[in-house]
Amino acid sequence: MIFDKNQKYFVEKDSIEATLKTIIKLLSEYSYPCQADYMEKVLKTVVNNNKPEFESISNTKDIWGGSGAVWEVYIKDRDKEVEFQRAMIKFIGLLNDNGIRNYGIRSIKVLFEKEVKKKLI
Repeated sequence: MIFDKNQKYFVEKDSIEATLKTIIKLLSEYSYPCQADYMEKVLKTVVNNNKPEFESISNTKDIWGGSGAVWEVYIKDRDKEVEFQRAMIKFIGLLNDNGIRNYGIRSIKVLFEKEVKKKLI
């Protein structure tokens, strides 16, 4: 996808919203209120068309850091864990489409893709 790094609009806004809602639902369902609240803040920036704030808060340790980060949560139900990992893979792709990229996030995407593939075998 060709994009301008300084674009003021969201690429695939509806898809970002739907993906974030899925992530929030799963985090809430499996008792991760802090992580769900943080992702609600991310969703609010999309709903309010605040791309600069979205860029700022969607590339942080709260989502992509170590222990306690959104991507680090454990979901006991295998099917729900796969759903969560697929939603995170989708979210990472949408970040990329919107010009938000870093090596750490790409590494998490690769890890989740491998995990999902193993669980589906």
